[in-house]
Amino acid sequence: MKIRKEDIEQFDRGRLQTFFAFSKIPFTKYVWSSKMFQAKSQQELLQGLHYSLEVRGISLVIGSPGVGKSITLRKFKDELSPQHYQPYYLWNTRISPVGFMRSLCRTFQLPPAPYIADMFDSVNAFLGGLEETMGKYPVLIFDECDNLSREVLERIRLLMNFEMDSDERFSLIMCGTEKLQNLLREHAHTAFRQRITYCHKLRPFSFDDARAYVNYHLSRVDGAPEIFTDGAVNLMFQMSRGLPRVMNQVAIQSLIHAAIHRNERIDENLIRRNVDINLLIELPDDEKSAA
Repeated sequence: MKIRKEDIEQFDRGRLQTFFAFSKIPFTKYVWSSKMFQAKSQQELLQGLHYSLEVRGISLVIGSPGVGKSITLRKFKDELSPQHYQPYYLWNTRISPVGFMRSLCRTFQLPPAPYIADMFDSVNAFLGGLEETMGKYPVLIFDECDNLSREVLERIRLLMNFEMDSDERFSLIMCGTEKLQNLLREHAHTAFRQRITYCHKLRPFSFDDARAYVNYHLSRVDGAPEIFTDGAVNLMFQMSRGLPRVMNQVAIQSLIHAAIHRNERIDENLIRRNVDINLLIELPDDEKSAA
């Protein structure tokens, strides 16, 4: 069947990117760390992590799911000087000690060993000589650490214990939610807590952050800043509780909803109608009573 030109044009007009005249789709998670929006709390975290390398030891990053921990860690990793630092990023830290040690061996490209003690010795020797052999200071970044077991935490502590605790041969950054924070507060991990030299709790966006965040993403795709009204941004901020991942979710679904109904501007009323049919997002309590 021959496709008519007018059918193609009608299809193009219905595309989200074309409807809003975007150069690409905004508010997606596929953002280079170098292009990420930096709220004040994220800026503070980046500065703190760089300063923490001067004193070495363990740094702890805590934050709610969706607050932007991982992308901030990726930006920090990308900012490290390749001449002076050797970063290792591990996001699947596993739960069991055996699985954890195997992950470390794969990360360091070490041959696997049949016993956990042998793997520990291999990793321990590798970390002990890395700075001397490569001329670069190793930085280990462990993301998604909520499910670390007590046994794994103890092995991490032992890896940090070098030459009778007289030297820090690598820096470690651990990232998780309050679940990790509560685990480290247990009395059994007192010795581990005492090794933490820097701790930062990543805060959600403020309203000013939220407005700037929306404008930033629209400007990156050549979108008009007035697409989202101030009332819409305020409602998005309340619904997301300042979490950028949820703000992205609300923004994208609102854009789709607006394009379907041929609305070139998104206000709070459009967002409320969208929420009424969305099982994943809820209005804040004061908006529920007003609706």
